[in-house]
Amino acid sequence: MFAFALLTKSNTSSCTIESYLDLGNEVIVMGDFNDFDEKYSDANNNMPISKVVDIIRGNELYTATSFIEKSERKTDWWDKNSDCTSVSTEFSMIDHILMTPYLYNHIKDVWIYTYPEYCGTYNSDHYPIIVDLVM
Repeated sequence: MFAFALLTKSNTSSCTIESYLDLGNEVIVMGDFNDFDEKYSDANNNMPISKVVDIIRGNELYTATSFIEKSERKTDWWDKNSDCTSVSTEFSMIDHILMTPYLYNHIKDVWIYTYPEYCGTYNSDHYPIIVDLVM
């Protein structure tokens, strides 16, 4: 059911993106996709449960996190065993930034802003992906 809901939303999003591309607009799609990227795997080689990222990326968009070393591709922490201690296997990348080739070709740098994880913090369990574009 969860994968079906993701696919339905991604198909709708893909149509919306295509309509902007058809008008000649530059497009950036970013956020928590709740799934992994098969083409650019994260630091722990997590495999996608759906084709959400592939559907939204299509043939028109490029993945900004391709600029980040695989070992650094970690955008969220899930404390799987609820022990309030982060270990490397609890990090993954379910947040993505996709963009048109023109914008992608103007990327100067991409990085993920991280901070120490522990329970009882007001920090998000996601880390921001920062893209520096030079136009």
